[in-house]
Amino acid sequence: MFHKLTRRSPHLVKGGVEVSINWNDKIGKVGYRAGLNYSYWDERVTRHTTKSSDWWSPTFDNIGKRWMHPVYVLGVKSDGLFGDWNDMYNSFLHSTRNRTLGTIRLVDTNGDGRETDYYVLNVPGTVPLTQFGITLGADWNGFDFEVFLQGATLVSGAMPSPMRNQQDYMWNYGQYAFQHAYTPSNPDVNAALPMPAPAGNSWGYSYIDLWAFDASYLKLKNISLRYDLKRSVLKNVQSFQAMDLSFVVTNALTWTKSSYPLKGLQDPEFMVSHHNIYGAGGTLGSYPTQRSYTLSLSVTL
Repeated sequence: MFHKLTRRSPHLVKGGVEVSINWNDKIGKVGYRAGLNYSYWDERVTRHTTKSSDWWSPTFDNIGKRWMHPVYVLGVKSDGLFGDWNDMYNSFLHSTRNRTLGTIRLVDTNGDGRETDYYVLNVPGTVPLTQFGITLGADWNGFDFEVFLQGATLVSGAMPSPMRNQQDYMWNYGQYAFQHAYTPSNPDVNAALPMPAPAGNSWGYSYIDLWAFDASYLKLKNISLRYDLKRSVLKNVQSFQAMDLSFVVTNALTWTKSSYPLKGLQDPEFMVSHHNIYGAGGTLGSYPTQRSYTLSLSVTL
């Protein structure tokens, strides 16, 4: 049975919080400091405009849920990848899709034996809902050491078309993508990408929750070490007021979840990949974020 669905302008509730905490103290000659900046926001659909414009189908009912993702607000539920032939033989499969180990395991949520069980994914969009920064530092006898960590959670990406095997594009990017995919030489059922397959046997054009991947990250953004030369070495020199020698590492390390499919292709802090790399504004990856090392001498006359 098909029901006519009417789009509506829903009522939304949006809110957030920002917290900033800083602390500094001393233990003997050692000074230490710590800081935390944290922000969180969210948006949910609270009710439809009128009763007459409610969705008829519960599949599209997003009341109390997020409707944020730029592509995959809806999708078929998946449960990892197949890694056992017996398991695959006794499971729910699609007649024309890839039927080899490493293909996506779909969930028949309503028990009708079909892969049309769409549901509201209720996932965040490409703008992080949670962002945070942590500063830790200490100083002693003219030395000053500081690290800054930065991260984001509750953020999703849209799987680019080559990674979905859409129109066989993935074969052009195998050197980048296959290292994160299930393959005969890497039979990892927790791999970020399913077994590569031709477009006609893949799920590239389907709406599956796997394509809205978790893009959370944590970065060791800065490491700095500074020494005040006027503190002892040049304390008797009167021709200048201050001289600092510093060494800074920027973009030292980045951690992502194992399910992040764009490792080595895109910094999760700058999510620019489009779900269709040949569409408007489409791209795959971005110029790598560089790790830099800076040695500087600052003089105050």
